[in-house]
Amino acid sequence: MERAGRFGGSHNRPQPYRGTGSCGANLRERDMTSEMQIHTIARQMLEKHGPAAIAQAAQNAVACERKGEADEASEWRHIEDAMKMMRGPHQS
Repeated sequence: MERAGRFGGSHNRPQPYRGTGSCGANLRERDMTSEMQIHTIARQMLEKHGPAAIAQAAQNAVACERKGEADEASEWRHIEDAMKMMRGPHQS
């Protein structure tokens, strides 16, 4: 059973951000998300949800890993890394 979470709609593979969830059975035609799409998704998630978007991407990756969906998990990790780069270094 899919559920819509705080970060949006159904649990699908990363795609241009309209409130993506984690992972699921609705696979897109292309196998991997392009670098440009990764950064677009990352930027949109950060703009909409702030730093909490980074944690959500990590949670989505974990959910995909638990389902055995390694490719989708890898894409969520890539999105997470892109958001971390956009955020910049931590300050103490």
